[in-house]
Amino acid sequence: MDRQPPRAWFTLLISLSVFTIAVFLRLPSCYESLWLDELHSAWIIADGVGSVYQRAVIGHQSPCYYLQLWAWKQVLGDSELILRLNSVLWVASGCSVITYGITRWTSSLLAGLVSGLILAVEENSLFFGTELRPFALVILCSSFAIILFLRLLSSESRHQRPHAWFFLIVTILFSTICQPTSLGVLAWLPLGLCAIWLNRSPGEFRRITWLDAALILITLLAILMLWQMTLGQSWAEKSMWGSFATATHWQQICTIWDWPSLLLIPLILLLLIPIIDSRKQSHLPHSPSLIGLIFLATLPLLATTVYWCLSSFEVVPIWHRRYFIAVLPVLACFGGSCIGYAQIKIAGTKKPTLAGLALAITILFCLEVQQRTWRRLQLSPVALVVRGEDWRTAIEWLQRESEPESLILLDSGLIEGQSWITPQLFESENTAKLEYLCFPLHGPYPLDREVIPVGPTFQPVIPLADGNRPTYILTRNTIGIARLRAATEEVMGFGRVAIVLPTNRTSLHTQ
Repeated sequence: MDRQPPRAWFTLLISLSVFTIAVFLRLPSCYESLWLDELHSAWIIADGVGSVYQRAVIGHQSPCYYLQLWAWKQVLGDSELILRLNSVLWVASGCSVITYGITRWTSSLLAGLVSGLILAVEENSLFFGTELRPFALVILCSSFAIILFLRLLSSESRHQRPHAWFFLIVTILFSTICQPTSLGVLAWLPLGLCAIWLNRSPGEFRRITWLDAALILITLLAILMLWQMTLGQSWAEKSMWGSFATATHWQQICTIWDWPSLLLIPLILLLLIPIIDSRKQSHLPHSPSLIGLIFLATLPLLATTVYWCLSSFEVVPIWHRRYFIAVLPVLACFGGSCIGYAQIKIAGTKKPTLAGLALAITILFCLEVQQRTWRRLQLSPVALVVRGEDWRTAIEWLQRESEPESLILLDSGLIEGQSWITPQLFESENTAKLEYLCFPLHGPYPLDREVIPVGPTFQPVIPLADGNRPTYILTRNTIGIARLRAATEEVMGFGRVAIVLPTNRTSLHTQ
């Protein structure tokens, strides 16, 4: 966009400020007990580096993210705060990246600031930015990829800025290796650039260099490696995810993101600019800034719809925002970029600044009305993300109150348990699967008791050697649901985790 950009040092200072805000918004949410998915991450890195690969793959995860998490734990420790701080810093870095990048692209400090703040305060960014999972790293990779994409838009071909093109492809591949489903969002960035370059300069586009050959080879190797590590197994067992990641009706597209504040309001305000400014600066260039805005507005809708269709038509069950969380930085960049574009289009000395401030206040206010982030900060405690699965206290209670010879029946609710919990699970060749189903009690909250995984009926699938042993049921359910399923009032609740106390009933034991 044609404006004099702010000084680099001042832009860096604002980016650092947004980084700091993002960190402090998330820290209060990092102290509670790890929830089930985070316990899986913590179990993967609980022992030596040699166990990381096998434990990640058996849980249908790519090991690359967990290798860096294992190194993080070795250096800094394994408390909930320290482990989650890894994700906090990834997302906070993403906020600062788009703050700096959008400021440079639009030459508007206000535009970059708004983009960074949107990503910093948005509720899904808060959730995944305090979760011990690879999605925070995907947000950072997506932020880098979008800024590189916008930088490349003004090029006549990929050969004009080969370094930016190389880093764009590598960033997307790295994100894909850490979380394969992110490719469904980020792949549109290089595809969009290729379409633009083919239209601008077909001859230059068709010219192949050694860099092109290297990138093609790297891409093929990355896909092959992913298929061998996890994608092949995940594809073969994709029906497991049907219970929670299946699209059921088209209205889900309308509710998956806060479209009004993240997309519609910035778009409407942008379309009103010709009305606000009577002179209609139509002579200003519409490319590449307008192309970038159109792409930023289209990509979230396109990617979200594609994921819904793939799930709805039963190609693969991936209808969960975690799988396309890479959309979120795109939406954040769009809101800020609209402000920068408005300041370019509106003529005058004070008009652009006033219009930009009005747009920024409107966008952030609407986001606050929808999500109430700042209002929740006034509450005590100020944790903006509460998962409510107090495994830590529940396991501590069992360790302290249960007898050493007690048996623990673990109903963790893992989707793999639906097909894995059979009598064959307890045969010697299935040791890895059995260990996986028991990971909530073998990670950061270890329990020194014999554990048998069970399904939602709480019934063991193998005969118990001693039916008179004290038997506790640890289940990932609220106290009310646990009472209904166990048909007893002797239940203790720990948020969304419950413990069914031993009784004299024999219905829990397979005869």
